[in-house]
Formats: sequence, C-alpha cells, structure tokens
Amino acid sequence: MRESPFARARIDLQALAHNLRQVRKLIPPRAGVMAVVKADAYGHGALPVSRTLLEHGADSLAVAFFEEARQLRQAGINAPLVILSGMVAAEHMQQAVRWKLQPFIYHEETLAAWSEAAARAGRKLKVHLKIDTGMGRLGLAPERALDFLRRIRQDPWLETAGLASHLACAE
Repeated sequence: MRESPFARARIDLQALAHNLRQVRKLIPPRAGVMAVVKADAYGHGALPVSRTLLEHGADSLAVAFFEEARQLRQAGINAPLVILSGMVAAEHMQQAVRWKLQPFIYHEETLAAWSEAAARAGRKLKVHLKIDTGMGRLGLAPERALDFLRRIRQDPWLETAGLASHLACAE
C-alpha cells in the first residue's frame, strides 16, 4: 500500500478536554472561554470537537461563516455561537437572529442590516465589534471604534456582547 503524500492529524478528544481543563485552571472563574471551531474545527470534526469542548468548560463557540453555525445548530448545539466573519447573506439574517447567532460587525451597512433583521424577528441581537489593529483583513479602524460602539449601544435591537481584534504582531 502506498503512503499518502498529504499530512494527517488525529485529534484525541480526551487530550483536548484535558487541555481545556488546564486553561480553566489558569484563568479567573468569571472569564469565559470561546472555542474556535471554524473550518470543521480545523479539519478535526466540528461536531465531536464542539461537543467535547462544551462538555468540558467552553462557554461558547466561534465559527467563520453562517453555514458552519447552521450545521452546529441543526446538530443540536445550543451554546452561544459567534460568526467571526460577520458575513451572512440577507436571506439568512433573520434565521441567524432566531438561532441567537452572534455576528461580528464592523461596517455601517452591516450594522443597519443586522438591526433590521433583529427588528423583523422581534428579538434583540448580541453582536461583537471587530477592530482592525493592523492585520488589514476584517475590522473597523481603531479611530472609528468608539463612535461605532455608541451606535450599537443606542440601537434598540442590538446589544454589545464583545470586542475583538486579530493582532498583527504578537510582541
């Protein structure tokens, strides 16, 4: 039999649970843990990894796109789900609100669209503000963040749940 030229990785769910328990010991009890399971948990299986992480102390999960969140919701995952890209097609926004998905927002148009979707669904939506601190991918310019945050806080259909950035330099 011929060896595959592709790399293989095997995930040990018990080791994953152990590692999360170790993280929990290092952080304050009130600190939340959001486990990122985008891209099928980086190829390790979003559903088994998500279930393991939630059973062992993760408070919420993050995915990149709506479709990943849909798959988790349809599989029975009820934990808070954050959509890191914030991008959801207009036809899926109300469903996202009903499922209590939490998008990242960083554009005026997106803020207005999410507010409208929440109003149509009759439910307040938790959102996360994304700030670009130099990575140059997704996010709001830092000098616009305070004004943008005020707009979210003044919106009757939106609630600020978090603030994040993808640091361009670890140092």
